Amino acid sequence: MQTFNSWKFLLWLTIPFLMGVFWCFLGYYLCGPDKETIELARKHVLDSFGEPIEHFIYLGGTIYTISNDGSIILHYKLLTAVSLMFLTVVSCISPYLFRTLFQSISFIIITYCGLKCYNLIRNMMETSSTISAKSKSLQSQLFYALVIQIIIPTILLDIPITVFFILTLTNNGIEGYSGYLSFLITLYPAIDPLPNFFVIIPYRKALLGG
Repeated sequence: MQTFNSWKFLLWLTIPFLMGVFWCFLGYYLCGPDKETIELARKHVLDSFGEPIEHFIYLGGTIYTISNDGSIILHYKLLTAVSLMFLTVVSCISPYLFRTLFQSISFIIITYCGLKCYNLIRNMMETSSTISAKSKSLQSQLFYALVIQIIIPTILLDIPITVFFILTLTNNGIEGYSGYLSFLITLYPAIDPLPNFFVIIPYRKALLGG
């Protein structure tokens, strides 16, 4: 916490910028469409969406293809991109790929910080005799809002990303149904603040006019 009171605070501000540069590099350089990807996906896109692939802006491709003689041809740019995403998003993977879900680094951080906050709040309320009932109620509301905010990214981010990783690693697809998973991911920024509005009583009263 001392770093927030010194010049090192500027280092914290660079983290979002560096992550943005990292993901731009992945998207533009490693996952950008090329002629091979366009021709490979042309028929699938037309069959699934009824539109030519030129009408879409997309990122991605295949990690490998199987040639006519049965040999596997690796696409190293996509393989590098998926590996970097794997290291960024995923912390561990079970050897039984279809029986377990990935545990993402973000989920672990959220869970760890949530437990730390819960323990600190509980210890503070147990050891302090000056905390009013209103303050205790507010702390409980904040904790429940935090729990819900852990559940939301698990459903809207971790599970869809897990499915995408499994499909990519096994060179399979779900055609047009992938749009539903992408839609879930885009819902996350809109839904994530809602627990605060509905769980925390002052916010809920202000929102509902109560």
